[in-house]
Amino acid sequence: MIRILEGFDHWDGSVAQGVRKWDTVGTWTRVPGRFGGYGLITIGNPTALTKVLDTQQTWFFRGAYYYKHAAIAVTNVNLFSLWDGVSLQCAVGLEPPHHLVVRRGATKLAETGELPRLSWMHIEAKLVVAAAGSYEVRINGVTVLSAAGVDMTMTANESADKVALGGDGYTCQDDVCIADGTGGEGFIGDKRVVTRMPTGNGHYADWTPSAGPNWQCVDEETPNDDTDYVSSATVGHKDSYDMAAVGMVGLVSAVQILACVRKDDAGVHTARLLTRSGGGDSFGTAEAIGDSYQYLRQVRETDPATGVAWTVAGVDAMEAGVDIVS
Repeated sequence: MIRILEGFDHWDGSVAQGVRKWDTVGTWTRVPGRFGGYGLITIGNPTALTKVLDTQQTWFFRGAYYYKHAAIAVTNVNLFSLWDGVSLQCAVGLEPPHHLVVRRGATKLAETGELPRLSWMHIEAKLVVAAAGSYEVRINGVTVLSAAGVDMTMTANESADKVALGGDGYTCQDDVCIADGTGGEGFIGDKRVVTRMPTGNGHYADWTPSAGPNWQCVDEETPNDDTDYVSSATVGHKDSYDMAAVGMVGLVSAVQILACVRKDDAGVHTARLLTRSGGGDSFGTAEAIGDSYQYLRQVRETDPATGVAWTVAGVDAMEAGVDIVS
């Protein structure tokens, strides 16, 4: 099951914006991505982005990777790592001069030959965190490292509950997808994370805009917070929005709905994400809203109107929004 989709288009590289989606954020800078959007590059942080999820044994990482210097040797760093609490379990990383490696803790288990520089490549990895675990790493769809029956643990637990992204100051990442092993998840190949913003009011417009139409208050890729917004204090109020068309053809692996929200009074308040497809509404889990802006996130691998995989036409026709629960 896909847990996180990240195209790095929703924030400017600042810590203040990053912690709305990730639990910890080191020093990053946002740079041009591989298809005209944005990517992020670390500056001396081996675990620049971390996210605590739930406990799973199998994890997938997919992402586009670019090393931006033609000559400097890479440092020993983990691009993607799995953690059991504060303890590193295993990782896919880099070592000099520019090799991709699989590690259990700090111990190298396998490595590739020299990788190209100054060009995008797609890295996909499956890590099974167990005493008799396994790993498989693919570059541009070709398996380059794999083994089974190998110890992938550094703690007594055969699992990981935290994921992290990192780099050495020259490593750019884009189009990141993190998934667990539930739901028959497997290798899906090179995918893009396409960010689309509201272009019009949808079926619901219950919330009050600060000025102008509702959708124009929430159409910024990087939120402008209290500059313009929609608000409501009424349980059951919904706001939904038509979204920009995807503008391409192909297979859709998942849709991720995001809403940047906060509460502005005392008491407990909850909200949930709304997906409107085929004339019907589907809701995410209600989540408590804090005093500071945060993202609500929901990933849908199937169209709720059909129960099967999304099509581009289905994505283009859907609405996304928010519903006040309490």
